[in-house]
Amino acid sequence: MKKFDKYRPLTKKQLKEIVECYAAEFPDWEIVDGDRLVRSLGPVLQQIGFQGLSYQAYRPMGVIRALPYPSVKMLPQFLDIKHDVIDMRAHPRKWRSAIAAMEEQFVPPIRQPLNLREVMRLCEQTAREKTNDLCMLAILNAYLGEKLQAKSSGILQPLLMLAVQLTTKAYPRPTDPGCLPQ
Repeated sequence: MKKFDKYRPLTKKQLKEIVECYAAEFPDWEIVDGDRLVRSLGPVLQQIGFQGLSYQAYRPMGVIRALPYPSVKMLPQFLDIKHDVIDMRAHPRKWRSAIAAMEEQFVPPIRQPLNLREVMRLCEQTAREKTNDLCMLAILNAYLGEKLQAKSSGILQPLLMLAVQLTTKAYPRPTDPGCLPQ
């Protein structure tokens, strides 16, 4: 690495190589746009993203997104300070400890099957009276068969009704109840 290279941002090619390195440890997850790993169940997508920083470093992060409304997200997470930012020069020796930190810190757990009831519980714990959070809860409630709960939020009721309709049409529940985590 040249003397001033450490002040240049990561290139898309470098970020893609980083993500491919992590993807080898997450074979059931898909690479999307070269900068994140994702998996989904019903209307929910769990994402491990890798933010390229402006000085030859990157930061892993986790989030849950609603597929009917991709801008709706909850449970954003960065790793603790020890694993938060990984310099490109340190990547070969630090990426495995970053995975261990993700396994310990990210919720819902990234090594267990995605459990929408657990996602719902976690989202309810952190939810605020904001459109984003209420939409996520409405989408989860609708998918999990709690339509009355999904529709009950006063001023936002028309928006939540639309979220429920989109969810139930685009993501029908499996007819076999054994397909859903309890």
